[in-house]
Amino acid sequence: MEFITPLAGILALLFALFMAKKVKSSDQGTKRMIELSQAINEGAMAFLGREYSMLTGFVVVVGIIIVPTLGWQTALSFVLGAIFFWFSWFHRYADCYSG
Repeated sequence: MEFITPLAGILALLFALFMAKKVKSSDQGTKRMIELSQAINEGAMAFLGREYSMLTGFVVVVGIIIVPTLGWQTALSFVLGAIFFWFSWFHRYADCYSG
């Protein structure tokens, strides 16, 4: 029975891959829809750039506070978690909006 959870995870990843390929291969829409999509993308990137610059400062400050209270290992884990979250977001975003 312990194989059910990993199997469900693998099936979910395969389904997500299938759906991503299906969506990426579909028509992008009319010229106006593509223009609107590009405008939304540009605004979203401006917002996210500002948000991530603020979050970077937050992660640094909280990481510094964690060191004397919970130890350097916890602070390192916190900072690495934030970095890997950013990388996962960037990978997903780049994959969704690349061409």
